[in-house]
Amino acid sequence: MEVKKTAPCCSFCSSKSKILAVGLLIIIAFEFIFAFLLLREKWAISPIPLLIPRKAVLGRLSLSPEQGKFKIGENFTVEIILEAKNLPVNGSDIVLNFDPNFLTVEESKAQTTSLFPIYPRNWVNNENGEAILTGLATSPAKEPFVGPQLVGSLTFKGLKEGVTQVSIVRSQKEGSPSSTIIKAQGSQNILSEVKGGKYEILP
Repeated sequence: MEVKKTAPCCSFCSSKSKILAVGLLIIIAFEFIFAFLLLREKWAISPIPLLIPRKAVLGRLSLSPEQGKFKIGENFTVEIILEAKNLPVNGSDIVLNFDPNFLTVEESKAQTTSLFPIYPRNWVNNENGEAILTGLATSPAKEPFVGPQLVGSLTFKGLKEGVTQVSIVRSQKEGSPSSTIIKAQGSQNILSEVKGGKYEILP
């Protein structure tokens, strides 16, 4: 009895099968991408934001109140608040700018406390709209700062109708005064945040 042998599959047939399989996979992949884009547009899927840690605020200077409405000729007082994150502090320079067209300083007052019993500089220039207050500890501080604490205040008088700002200067050109909070160990400036005030002068 004669046995018929099956001819082996040619290489062309094998290559054709592989091409078909790859093509099918590409079609499935495109369909998946197309479906995902449709769902993203329909449901407004947004990418997951990267969580970037914020830099820790070690020292802060701010004004209180941060905003207010006052009449022309009316006096109002803005307090200067200092915060340091549980660190001993040897001193601080507070440099403020204001618009002399809208405001004039009637009084600049230092707040003498156990934190800063000495204020060697309490200076105001109403022509240029500048004020500087410097507080110092009598000896290198050892106790951690407990705050926030009031270190001084400015009493302004409104001169002109409009909205104006009082800013705490954090950094200026080299040689110009800027605000600081000086840590006891290492005399490092730890001021990392300032917050000024915005005031409306009414007629």
